[in-house]
Amino acid sequence: LNVFNSVNSVYEEVIEQVRLAYLLLARKIYKQNRILSDLESISEQWVDALLESYDATTKVVFINELERRFDRLKEAMIGSPTPLQEIDNALKGIALVIRNFTIRVEDEAFLQAAKDDGVVLIQWIAELDNRTCHICEDRDMEIYKLQDLPPKPHINCRCHFRRV
Repeated sequence: LNVFNSVNSVYEEVIEQVRLAYLLLARKIYKQNRILSDLESISEQWVDALLESYDATTKVVFINELERRFDRLKEAMIGSPTPLQEIDNALKGIALVIRNFTIRVEDEAFLQAAKDDGVVLIQWIAELDNRTCHICEDRDMEIYKLQDLPPKPHINCRCHFRRV
């Protein structure tokens, strides 16, 4: 019971710290990409909505996936015959979820700034090298309407966007 209480306490603290970090990151990206006005669309509610929404790239809802990973951590701590290895794997999984979602926060803050500036078209910019996937290579330099911009095709996608 103490293990569950401790992990639940850590989970709540991680959620709060990650939420704050995402808020600060999103505001920074947003402000760097605003051109027309000082309007601030990035709020705690904006971040909360993002954390609770489905991500087409990772195919999960951040808050649900993080909770699932913490549940796995609790299971590993109390039931695994190799708890240290299972705990290590669970913690790596938690870090991976947080890292992958950071990319989405950056992209969504950029797109929110573009939307608030009235931008209609966005250009897809791929990082072209020997690690570039064929989907990203095909999308490189393509121009999309903001509302029709496709999701990144895979986790750890290095592509970014440019206003047109």
